[in-house]
Amino acid sequence: MGDNVFGMDIRRFSVLFIAIIIILAFVGSFANIKVPQNTSTIQIGSGGGSEGSYSVPGPKYIYNKTITLAPSLSDLQYVRGSYSNLPAPYYNISPEAYILFNFSTPSSNMLQLLLNALAWNASIVAPGPYGALLSIASSAYVNLLNYKNTTLQPLPVNANDTENYSEWKIMIKYGKTLELPGGFQTGWSYPPSDEVIVNPPVYRIINSYTLKTLVSVTYHLGNLLLVKQNEQQEHGTYYDPCTGAEVSYTYYNYYYYYAQEINYNIQVYLDQNGTITTIANITGSKEIYWDQTGVLGGTYQGSAIVPPGVSKQYNATAEIRYYPGQSAVNYYSSTSCKKGNYTYNFRIYEGSTISYFPEFSKILENYTFNWYEYNVAFPIKILVYNGTNPITHINNHVYNSRNITTYVSYKIWSSDPYVKSIMISTNDYIQIANYTIERTWHAGEIEIIPKLNIQQDSNIISF
Repeated sequence: MGDNVFGMDIRRFSVLFIAIIIILAFVGSFANIKVPQNTSTIQIGSGGGSEGSYSVPGPKYIYNKTITLAPSLSDLQYVRGSYSNLPAPYYNISPEAYILFNFSTPSSNMLQLLLNALAWNASIVAPGPYGALLSIASSAYVNLLNYKNTTLQPLPVNANDTENYSEWKIMIKYGKTLELPGGFQTGWSYPPSDEVIVNPPVYRIINSYTLKTLVSVTYHLGNLLLVKQNEQQEHGTYYDPCTGAEVSYTYYNYYYYYAQEINYNIQVYLDQNGTITTIANITGSKEIYWDQTGVLGGTYQGSAIVPPGVSKQYNATAEIRYYPGQSAVNYYSSTSCKKGNYTYNFRIYEGSTISYFPEFSKILENYTFNWYEYNVAFPIKILVYNGTNPITHINNHVYNSRNITTYVSYKIWSSDPYVKSIMISTNDYIQIANYTIERTWHAGEIEIIPKLNIQQDSNIISF
């Protein structure tokens, strides 16, 4: 009876030993892990140098160590759920035990956590912790030279426990002799990162496009046509220097009102970089009276397609303006008188002739609109640190160098300015057992934002 109890304790202890080892392996993925090397030195590459690598010197053979490999994830959940509340000494783990990560169960949450952590970029994990993660990954390359298998049957905690276990057997491998890798695997490195150096863009004009509006206004005026006339008697005075008295008299003002016929032609053209089209061609005649105000023609507006295929507004002014005008002719008579030996000569106002008629003027405004095409080159220098054969992507271009100097160039019209975005990222791959891990450094985005500048010299407008 005493032997049976002892045997039950041993089996419980063995099952617990597995569970606690695996739990420690899970925690150790993000803490300090005891790895079968004496020292671990991390060498980080630099831009322009060779790829980053780790060097881990240590013994090749270790004897008489207990190596515990994890069973399936469902077994671990079962064992942990059944026996996690047992008191000491079942939590005492031998300091001589080494934890080897089990790479044979892809469905394991712990394995996925490790693979995800190894895919972190350099902004998340420092070189030291990343080296510890690679040390865990080295478990995939441990060679078990000699081991034996023991099959254990987990029993209920007490005889009255009627729980129906879904798993009854757990296979435990005790490694007696193992061979460790002499160092980290070829190609293992710290994740890559970039140093991006940018300078102001360099640009030059490579093309231009011009819209011109051309106007022509001609007109001919007919004879003035008298529409009506009248006269008005006025009273006035003048000073007689001989008598020294004010003399009253009567005079007349005569008023004439005219109309005038205008024959006119208004032409407006659009010159699109040498191709001329007619916007307006207006011919007409009109009788204008002395008291009228108005405009023949006007301002002409429209739109045209300019490179790279956008619509732009243009305008021109071709007007004949008419408005009231007048002129006056004053009439005087000359007379004289003599006082003593002195003769006085003076003039007497005899009235005026006042004419009312239409007046005309032309308003011509031609405009020139200029747009320019630019070739823009943006110099970028990128230094790639660490990584294993890193590849840098600049938009759709791929670079394999660690010291990259390039120009991102593009063309842009001032008629259609837009923001140019440049995306930069670097990635590499490392191999862990049968798993390929991609590590990516997102250097960020560069934006070139144009600002429209308008220069106007009289009627010439340049964009």
